[in-house]
Amino acid sequence: MSLDRHTIQASVLRMLVDAAEEQGVSANAMWTRLAVDRATVTASDSSDPDHVVPLALTDAAWIWGSRLGPSDFALRVGARVDAKSLGLLSYLLAASDTVGDALSQLVRFYPLLSSGTRHRLSTRGDTMALDIELASPATRSGVVESFAASVVVSFLSTESDGAFSPTSVLLRQPPPDHASCRSHERLFGAPVRFGAKRCAVVFLRTALAHPMRGGDPVLAKILEQHAAGQLETRVGVAASLADRVRTCLVEGASGTRAIASRLGLSERSLRRQLAREGTSLADLSARLRSIAALRLLADQSIRLPDVARQLGYCDTSTFSRAFRRWHGVSPRAYAQANATATGSRC
Repeated sequence: MSLDRHTIQASVLRMLVDAAEEQGVSANAMWTRLAVDRATVTASDSSDPDHVVPLALTDAAWIWGSRLGPSDFALRVGARVDAKSLGLLSYLLAASDTVGDALSQLVRFYPLLSSGTRHRLSTRGDTMALDIELASPATRSGVVESFAASVVVSFLSTESDGAFSPTSVLLRQPPPDHASCRSHERLFGAPVRFGAKRCAVVFLRTALAHPMRGGDPVLAKILEQHAAGQLETRVGVAASLADRVRTCLVEGASGTRAIASRLGLSERSLRRQLAREGTSLADLSARLRSIAALRLLADQSIRLPDVARQLGYCDTSTFSRAFRRWHGVSPRAYAQANATATGSRC
């Protein structure tokens, strides 16, 4: 991804300069270094999603903030981001039911904030990784990468009341001095590997089921619909077929014929287009079931046979085999490890 053509919401630049001022850096000095008329950036309503600036401008602000302020400037800014900081996106993440839901919304809707960063989730055994893919990473300052990782960790940790905690963090930037290494490890609360081939936050898969403290399903649904509309109209990217199929599944549709009919496609076209997107109806259905299973198992009042039945399985053994395939452990073992109350569900 070339950096030249990418933009970011102006509200992020304003937040960055405000944060620099809190760290003792003169805001006027920052605007002067950036060679930008402050009024052109601050005049617009901070909630206006159409008010964007070149991504290169915020990169320059990161560099000047680090030079004029503390060396761990990016980490400090990342730690201060809350549900109000990033407009619609941060409100949506905070209203999500679980950490897993918030991560899914981050992956899907981050383009509303900036076109220059992509997020991708992957699974390996009992761990997951959130890869943070920056546009033109080889040409950008390490402070940008530090912020991109720290804002995810700090936000999710705060909004889950400390339940989200990485097991490790990978950064592409070269190893900094000892003091900076220590600052990174203190903020992330985990080992940090510099000079890695990718930027990623690694965490245990069990973290997906942890509730968000501000979870509000009704509000989250409203915000998600609003975000989907903005994504299609402002960014100009229609929802992928996979996203549309997920919506059908969540709303209760099942079976290739029913979903294809609902989307105005033939069954063959549905299968072929999903294959082009690298997925299938079976994969999407299994993914939703796997996340739902984690949520249900986190509720100690629901017995294992009831979990299996709610997910559409005729017996516990069939569900257990599926759960082990998804998550690498049995549902009983997961429930015991994740238990927050005494007693047995079985």
